[in-house]
Amino acid sequence: MNLRQFRKLKDSGASLAQIASETGCDYRTVKKYLDHDASALPPKRASVAHPPKVIEPFTGVIDEWLRKEPRLLGTVIHERLVAACQVGYSIYFTSLDDLVRNLREAESSGRFAKKLQTYLKPSVLVVDEVGYLPLNRADANMVFQMVSRRYEKGSIIVTSNKSFGEWGQLFGDDVLASAILDRLLHHCEVISINGPSYRLKDHVNPKGGDQNR
Repeated sequence: MNLRQFRKLKDSGASLAQIASETGCDYRTVKKYLDHDASALPPKRASVAHPPKVIEPFTGVIDEWLRKEPRLLGTVIHERLVAACQVGYSIYFTSLDDLVRNLREAESSGRFAKKLQTYLKPSVLVVDEVGYLPLNRADANMVFQMVSRRYEKGSIIVTSNKSFGEWGQLFGDDVLASAILDRLLHHCEVISINGPSYRLKDHVNPKGGDQNR
């Protein structure tokens, strides 16, 4: 679908909603490209039967990033996420601790289902710092509900300092952790980054000593 076809539908009297429905594109994307960006091609919106790729903007280049500089991967992913936003993808960033706290507070006030939509609607959900704090069974179950609802419908990027074998301890239940991992790993790209901390690169000398004691 190109801009000329968008214009043709619009000139025929079709509304933006009708154009979006006819072309399979997001309403906001149709409006953006009709009103502002005559040179860009709009991304197609995948159906539930053909869900969006787990890391659509990164497909085919992950190995290249890792070969060049593994420690800079976070910066490159950030750039790809910004690019995804610019072409119409919605992206939501949160830490696991904030996600669980917000869902717990919503559940206590009877707003759990509504708050859960915050984490279900974005095209890409980024969950940071998985593993820094252990979860109780109730909190882990809320995470499972979120992952299960997004499974094969929306992309998730997770960062963690724990190996998959440690997730049973993290979520307080091996069976629940396995169910979460089963859904996360089905269509995913696993990126393992080893080596010294990038944040500390300017504070540790080549022999491993701290330069700023």
